[in-house]
Amino acid sequence: GKMARLLGRESVSNEVIALFELVKNAYDADSPKATVTFDKVDEKNGRIIVRDYGDGMTENDILNKWLVIGTDSKEREKFTKHGRRVVGEKGIGRFATERLAQRVTLISCPKDGSEVLELKIDWDLYEAKDARFDNVEHELTKRRRNESDKQGLEIILEGLRDRWTQKKIDALSEQFSGLVLPAALETNYPFTIELIAPNFRVTDTRIESNLLKKAPYRLKAILSDNQILISAWIKDEQVIGVNLDNHRIPNTSMGCGPAILHYYAFPRDPSVKRGEREWEKYYGPLGSQLINDMLAVHSGIR
Repeated sequence: GKMARLLGRESVSNEVIALFELVKNAYDADSPKATVTFDKVDEKNGRIIVRDYGDGMTENDILNKWLVIGTDSKEREKFTKHGRRVVGEKGIGRFATERLAQRVTLISCPKDGSEVLELKIDWDLYEAKDARFDNVEHELTKRRRNESDKQGLEIILEGLRDRWTQKKIDALSEQFSGLVLPAALETNYPFTIELIAPNFRVTDTRIESNLLKKAPYRLKAILSDNQILISAWIKDEQVIGVNLDNHRIPNTSMGCGPAILHYYAFPRDPSVKRGEREWEKYYGPLGSQLINDMLAVHSGIR
């Protein structure tokens, strides 16, 4: 009966990573947005709700992929239909829900479907002595889709296993910030994350990208009529601050400025220094992988 626990609580290292996995799944489902709501999590009946507007799961997806261990549709696809690089881990979603909560409700409104599917799981049923993964029954109900049903997936987590603190919410925001792009790099199919946690300090419910802040090399140059300002940072330490005053730009027929240049450089080489990967250490856990994925798609000059 330790099957589900083994795969959930013992394979997903902590609650922050578990919740981040569910948001990565929303990204992989080509959702324009994910909303994570902490609803009275300090009370007994507290819930966490993760909502997206992506492709949703069909009945086949739920019965033959989500509930079946060892299946994986992510292994084959490297990119989503909208050209996003797939970031979710192999089939981790279901275990992430077990890691987070005792009970989970999935409400799916698949992209081209005419039905809304609802699956309820009580993970504690797996704790029984003779429980095997394939003989625990779950309730799957269906109803006709109506006007107000928006495409996508809603995951309701109840009977939460962890006490959520400000520190964990901050760590979650930090993870989320790595998955959204800065406005300057906005693609024609952006992804936004909203974190709604009324009992905690969240500066802005819409998560801002920290991708550019993570660039180890940054340079800013301002060129105006009679001034050139140049500043540069290496790993958050300012190494140059130059103000060339009264540096009048010779009058050319071209006319130039004012202009601002922002330059961000991410070394891609995970160089091994004295047995440790320097950039992995700098970018932090998960950061390295995400940054490399983002750069694979978004690097270049803009």
